[in-house]
Amino acid sequence: MNYTEEQLKVTLAKMLPNDIKLTETKDEANNYYCYLSWKGLLNPHDMEVRDTELLHLCWMVEETLTLDEWNEFKNTFENILSWCIFPINFMHSTWQQRVITLAKVKGIKI
Repeated sequence: MNYTEEQLKVTLAKMLPNDIKLTETKDEANNYYCYLSWKGLLNPHDMEVRDTELLHLCWMVEETLTLDEWNEFKNTFENILSWCIFPINFMHSTWQQRVITLAKVKGIKI
């Protein structure tokens, strides 16, 4: 199934610590969009999570997995990506692929 990046960001936000929040808004053309934001150590204001940081957020969620969840994550990842030989190709996965797999393991609906 194909998911939009908006759907995946909402799902990722459900799995992250409270200091990272989802902001939903509309632009001038009334188009809906959302972004993840967090407070920086040196900046008291919310800062938008950059695309280059999304894999780090996935890693933060992966760090919370129990051993059983980690094994399920590995097996689910291998089933989703037929080319995946864990862990070698796992390192080259996209944040979108990781969010989909983490959501399945955590039982979170996208």
